[in-house]
Amino acid sequence: MHALTVFAIPKAFHSHTGVIQRNAIRSWRRMGWEVSLLGDEAGTAEMAAEVEAAHLPNVARNDMGTPLLDSAFNLARDHATTDLIAYVNSDIIFLNDLASVIGQLRFPEFLAVGRRTNITLDTELDFERSDWRRSVRHAVDQSGKLFTEFGIDYFVMPRRSELTDLPPFAVGRARWDNWMCARSWRLGVPLVDLTECVLAVHQDHDHTHVKGRGEHQYSGPEAAANAELAGGDFMSIADATYIVDERGRPVPSALNLARMHYQTAVRETTRMRSYWSYARAAVYLTRTGKPLQAARDLLARRSA
Repeated sequence: MHALTVFAIPKAFHSHTGVIQRNAIRSWRRMGWEVSLLGDEAGTAEMAAEVEAAHLPNVARNDMGTPLLDSAFNLARDHATTDLIAYVNSDIIFLNDLASVIGQLRFPEFLAVGRRTNITLDTELDFERSDWRRSVRHAVDQSGKLFTEFGIDYFVMPRRSELTDLPPFAVGRARWDNWMCARSWRLGVPLVDLTECVLAVHQDHDHTHVKGRGEHQYSGPEAAANAELAGGDFMSIADATYIVDERGRPVPSALNLARMHYQTAVRETTRMRSYWSYARAAVYLTRTGKPLQAARDLLARRSA
């Protein structure tokens, strides 16, 4: 029985894009996870057949032909048989078992994310070799660069979570990942940072596939549409309320928990619930060890 379903929306498996996507998807299957590949881009059906993944081609698209995430999440959630699902970008290689790390969390609901490490890979990995992880680890040690906390390439959550209900964001465009982090706060769900115990390796690539983009790789009409859907909700991995250490133990971030409960209190429409959230925020402020400074930071960092 699989513990986790990983789903992705690959681009067409052409040239270098095909190389890095095959590397990523083969690594997931090596972990023993259930895999679902969504969309009907060239090579997706063949890749799904190779790794014995589900192929779900009927993803809704916008006017520019880009798959939409509300449709993708609905398809993946409805097809999965596991309690946990993970959306992962199709260029991410995992070197350790995400499912076993998540299995140590004791939250009834959560959103788990983590920073990625960027490397360049130009050739396909040989997964028949027992040392394939070692070769990737060597590349990470030689030239890997930890990416900013604002770019998020994977999200793990319970299959039945409200977090799986998204607006029609365009996949692979800006802002939806930051909206997801903010969404966890709005729902009062732990936002869990796995960076310290999960090595997510991103294989660098260009962004020529983005239609209508401007000078910046994340600009363009689809990025603008995503930003409009996201509204003012913008958060990152830095806003995690729990940070999982190298041993797999979730350590609470007192300041971020105080911020989350404070913002909940501000949004509450009933007085008693508002007072309760303010009280919880105060408790976590005292746990920072510097409550006055933490209170000033709290008021200065209203980001959800």
